[in-house]
Amino acid sequence: MKAEVARAAALVLYDQGLTPLPLRYKTKKPILDWKPYIRERPTRDRVINWFNAPPVVFNLGVLCGPTPQGRLVVLDFDCGAASYFQWLTRVSSQVSSTYTVRAIRGYHVYAYVSLDCDIPRLAQGYDLKHSGLVVEPGSLHASGQMYTVWRDEPIVQLADINDLLVDLPRAANKAGGSVSSRGTSRERLPGHGPAWWVKTKLSPLVVLDLFGRIYTLDAQSVWARSRLSIS
Repeated sequence: MKAEVARAAALVLYDQGLTPLPLRYKTKKPILDWKPYIRERPTRDRVINWFNAPPVVFNLGVLCGPTPQGRLVVLDFDCGAASYFQWLTRVSSQVSSTYTVRAIRGYHVYAYVSLDCDIPRLAQGYDLKHSGLVVEPGSLHASGQMYTVWRDEPIVQLADINDLLVDLPRAANKAGGSVSSRGTSRERLPGHGPAWWVKTKLSPLVVLDLFGRIYTLDAQSVWARSRLSIS
């Protein structure tokens, strides 16, 4: 999308308490380092400046995770339209009417949940994004197809994340049970020091077994998501 269109759309998202980010045209790749904005939102002027600078065309993304309204999560039906329409018949009208984007292979369903709730891992074909980026409407896929608004309604706010996940299959761990994770302690309590698994010096293999996610550990910080999590 042209810079002026992307800038206007980004400011709409920003004024709703979300963090919009510029992406490279026809890709999901952010133009800038987005990780600092997990903990601290950019200013409105900074967002404007992002879309005033080259290039002249952009894709647009939004950051999942903590917001003033709660944690933004996006349920991705990557397995196709049939699964999405079956899901619609099982959830409440409050959930089914939330803001939804038509993606290239399926649908992205938006919701706010508690900042510290458990985030289940879903089975293949479904993804519950709670950090990283998702692509916004008006953006173009590499194929030339456009992400579009499917349901233009306010994002639903849920007391129980399971209201969003009715009858959706969970990923199984080695013992046959389901796997879940939480937002990092840095996301829940910004500025309160390293996450607990750094303090206890757990090995990366233990963290991977506990959370089913890839974490990068270093002496100063824990990045709670690799670039594989970028939508």
